[in-house]
Amino acid sequence: MLPANLVSLFYHRLPCQNLEAPKFRPFLGSSNCLSLKERDRYHECPVRLSLEKADVFHPRAGGDLSGSEGKSPTFLVSATQDPESASLDRVQIIKGWVDVYGKTREKIYNVSWSNAGKRKVNSQGKLTRVENTVDLSTGKWDNSVGAPELSTFWKDPSFKADQNAFYYVRVMEITTPTWPVYDALKFGIKLPDEVAKIQQERAYSSPIWYSPKG
Repeated sequence: MLPANLVSLFYHRLPCQNLEAPKFRPFLGSSNCLSLKERDRYHECPVRLSLEKADVFHPRAGGDLSGSEGKSPTFLVSATQDPESASLDRVQIIKGWVDVYGKTREKIYNVSWSNAGKRKVNSQGKLTRVENTVDLSTGKWDNSVGAPELSTFWKDPSFKADQNAFYYVRVMEITTPTWPVYDALKFGIKLPDEVAKIQQERAYSSPIWYSPKG
């Protein structure tokens, strides 16, 4: 039986058609005015990425959770890759809150990842890095690592019913070349050592906000 306080979020990659600068776009084709009002937005960096979610049990990304009967919210997250781009490395949920001293805190939870049989999360919550398959001499990478789809249920292990908090999802691809690498290959030049040559493209959801009852 699915928990009553389930938050469900689904992320689907769409094929890249035109390269664009990073920008914000609304979920599900809703108007900009509605998106701003409902905070129902995501950020892509910088690939074309469509983030969709099924609003089945509780508020969508950008919405509010209130009270939840003192129980920790349970998140259902699903992500699929762009068939014309890199496979997925991991899905993370980032939690933010204000502690008793009034200081803002954040914690990153790795909740689903590729090659889970070999890659483990250590006692500090750090996940083993995904294998880097980038060939800088050709600008190619290998999707034999990573996963075409990642999904999981996740429940906040440090939930406090009397504490304001927010949660958002970050989806990360495996490593791919940066644009300077492609430029260097095209023009036959050598990049300076300080120029980043590999990256992990990612997308962020809007946060879901939790407020205690009262």
